[in-house]
Amino acid sequence: MQSPDTLRAWLADQALPFGLLLAFLAAGLIVVFVSGLMRKSRLASRRAGRDEASFVNEMLPLGYDLRICRTAYAYLQKDQQISFPILPEDRLSQDLGLEDTDVTDLVNHLLAVNSRERKPGMLNTPLITVQDVLRQVQASPMRRLLVA
Repeated sequence: MQSPDTLRAWLADQALPFGLLLAFLAAGLIVVFVSGLMRKSRLASRRAGRDEASFVNEMLPLGYDLRICRTAYAYLQKDQQISFPILPEDRLSQDLGLEDTDVTDLVNHLLAVNSRERKPGMLNTPLITVQDVLRQVQASPMRRLLVA
C-alpha cells in the first residue's frame, strides 16, 4: 500500500498532463462552437435578401402547393428556430441541424396543418432536403371529409 506522501507525489505528477488534457479539450470545444457561429453568420450574409416569399416563388414553378411551402418555411423559422433564410436545397441534418425526430415532427405538422393523410409506404424514401419533405407532403392524399 502506498503511503500518503507517495500518493500526493503521484497526484502532483499527474496534475500537469491532466490539466493539459482538459485545456486542449476546452480549446477544441471553443473552436467547434465558434466555427458553428461563423458558419451561421456566413449563411445569413450569403442569403441576405431571401425570405419566405423568395422561397415560395422558387418552389411554385416546380409545381409545389403555395400553402405547403409557406407552412414549411414558417415552421422551420419559428418552431425549429432556424435563424437564417432557408433554401429548398438545404440539407435537413447538415445545413439546418435537424435530428430525425425533428424531421418527423416537421412532416407530421405539415400533414396536419395542410389537411393531408400519411400515405402508407411514403417514408421509404429518405428525406434529405427541404424539397424532399415538401415533395412527400404534397404527394400525400388530402384528408377525406366526413359529411354527416
